[in-house]
Amino acid sequence: MPGDMIDIVQLCRECGSEVGSISEKKENMMLATVDHLWCEQCQAVMPASRDVAGRLSSIEREVETYPRLLPQ
Repeated sequence: MPGDMIDIVQLCRECGSEVGSISEKKENMMLATVDHLWCEQCQAVMPASRDVAGRLSSIEREVETYPRLLPQ
């Protein structure tokens, strides 16, 4: 089913830029895998880590909803 697919981005471990993306079923998802992919920024084959697409922006949006400390 299409709803069971997760978008995964592959990020260069050196510069942090996105070097690829894939979609996998939830039951086949492996984020701990290290791939070696071409990075345009580094101009070399670099190790790349995987992360769920949109995770960092989701965390940032959540943190913005936290209550602010009042000045003393």
